[in-house]
Amino acid sequence: MIKRYYCTYFDRNYLIKALALIESLRKCEQNDFHLFIVCMDEITRVILKRLDIPNLTLIPMHEIEQRDFPLLAAKRNRSMVEYYWTTTPTIILRILERYPQVDILTYIDADLFFFSSPEPIYKELGNNSVLIHEHRFPARLAHLEQFGRYNVGVLSFRNDRRGFDVLRWWRDRCNEWCYNRPENGKFGDQLYLNDWPERFDGVSILKNIGAGVAPWNHEQYGFDQNASGSVLVNNIPLVFYHFHALVLPTPEIIVPIKHVIYSFTKDILSLCVVPYAESLSNALKLVRSIIPNFSFGYGETEGLTIDHTFVVKKDFVVPDELIANSLSHLEGDWNYYIPTGTYALDDSVRKIFGLSSAGHIDEAHLAAIEAINHFPDSPDLINLLSTLKFQMGKFEEAKSVLTGLISRFPRYSEAYTNLGVIFWQEGNQKSALKYFNEALNVDPYNRDAILNCSELLMTLKRFEEAKNILKSYLQLRYDEEISSLLEEVNKESA
Repeated sequence: MIKRYYCTYFDRNYLIKALALIESLRKCEQNDFHLFIVCMDEITRVILKRLDIPNLTLIPMHEIEQRDFPLLAAKRNRSMVEYYWTTTPTIILRILERYPQVDILTYIDADLFFFSSPEPIYKELGNNSVLIHEHRFPARLAHLEQFGRYNVGVLSFRNDRRGFDVLRWWRDRCNEWCYNRPENGKFGDQLYLNDWPERFDGVSILKNIGAGVAPWNHEQYGFDQNASGSVLVNNIPLVFYHFHALVLPTPEIIVPIKHVIYSFTKDILSLCVVPYAESLSNALKLVRSIIPNFSFGYGETEGLTIDHTFVVKKDFVVPDELIANSLSHLEGDWNYYIPTGTYALDDSVRKIFGLSSAGHIDEAHLAAIEAINHFPDSPDLINLLSTLKFQMGKFEEAKSVLTGLISRFPRYSEAYTNLGVIFWQEGNQKSALKYFNEALNVDPYNRDAILNCSELLMTLKRFEEAKNILKSYLQLRYDEEISSLLEEVNKESA
């Protein structure tokens, strides 16, 4: 059986999160694996050694730093966080240099949590030497690409010339400049990744949307659970979730994200945050069996307001400042308190869908217009308004809404799909195909765009193109409807 190799680094403040990561990897990695941990302080190494978890190699940070004069020079003019970022390529490089049996080394941030097998990561690496993954910002957050198109949370490097070329170049750049500010096309260790696919040979870009879900992109996905209990994102198994900037005021209170620009639905809280919260609780119990008063990583409360979402243990006495938020119950031992504005947006969407499903299209249309007046920056609401106009037969108005949506949110793939549907309905197959292709350029796994584009290509008897689109999607997951359509294409083209 293939053996997988991973590495990460963290200090005492991320130890609890890292233990949750380790436990999730032990549950989800179906192959034999080994995890190299660079301990950024001595208490982390001592606790992990006492825990004696199988399949780990503990490396003190001073072994990485030893006689590395460029790295030590950089350490003198960086903050702690900036220095940690600076060390990322060096840590990966040194492990590959010192452990020649490692064929592929996958770096994972300590605040990741696996929900299913990491196999899609390796499948997409293929015969290439480096794998990176995009932030996949939704349209309203596209401006955040100024901090990097790609995220450093997961990276894979093959132990070969191409892998080493990338790592050594990246290490040199980070030693030269790695700060927590955008400057001249640089930001931390992250913005350096932007041109890797063009600068280097053998770089894969991870396409599986189940790998790389995070607060900055989850709003564009649907979350569900199948009969066996596996978490799905857009009907694809969730591989890992990146719990970036999750705050732990106390062991009983979790703030899923400290940046209020990102919102959470009940599905995300129930299916993603609650399992992580349970794992964090178990990790803290484990560490406190060694150090009873361990509290590193907890206690951050600065800047928290009623604009944040809070996940709270059900038997915990809630602080007064949370009373203003809307209380809801989650599965198991947790409640959540969600900002009233977020609740109002969700409530508006539910109301509009309810009216539409009941056949009250005119009332749903008025409700959508009213909701957009309150939430003008919600692309989902604007898209919903276009759908209602389409259902009312107001094709030109629907197209106008969608073209305006695209101008504001050019990476909102559903707008292109819906424009394609309208043009196809009007008999303009050329424009319809153009917009379906635009949707797939933005999101290659937009299921509605794949179905519509494939069916239109069949109508045009462009069977091979239809087959390629359908096969690409089926490589990610089995989908009965898409599989049936592929069979139909095969029959038509025979």
